[in-house]
Amino acid sequence: MGVSVPVACVCALLAGSCLQVNAQNSTTGEIVGTVTDQTGAIVPGAKIQLRSLSQNEKRETQSTSTGSYRFSLLQPGSYELKVEAKDFEGQVRTVEAALGATRTVDVQLSIGSTSQVVTVTEQAPLLQASDASVSTRRLRKRRCRTCRIRGTTSLTRHC
Repeated sequence: MGVSVPVACVCALLAGSCLQVNAQNSTTGEIVGTVTDQTGAIVPGAKIQLRSLSQNEKRETQSTSTGSYRFSLLQPGSYELKVEAKDFEGQVRTVEAALGATRTVDVQLSIGSTSQVVTVTEQAPLLQASDASVSTRRLRKRRCRTCRIRGTTSLTRHC
């Protein structure tokens, strides 16, 4: 059985396109990874920024529901990888992208330090120190002439 000319042409075209795809992959690199916390739990929705150090071009993505991220078709060179997520401390790393290579850079985030300022503004109530009852009533001068202090004799006091 002989192979027809059209089938041979189709095979040749497919082989040529495969070589072209491989050539494209070998002229760029890829950086992939997973974002987790200190316990190993995934961190979805983390903001990930990749900046070329030679050209200062930036790309951004977010980690997926499985914590993974991917930057494809990268020119070879050094990149700054910055990962941030709510309630976590951010991380910055320098990463190299190489021709035809996929570089895996997993990032483990630490819980961020939180500072909280609480301001309480309240007027202190008037207290009677002997029995801790609250009173806002003013005593008249006549009633305040003689006061007793527990364990002592009468004390005359002028209000």
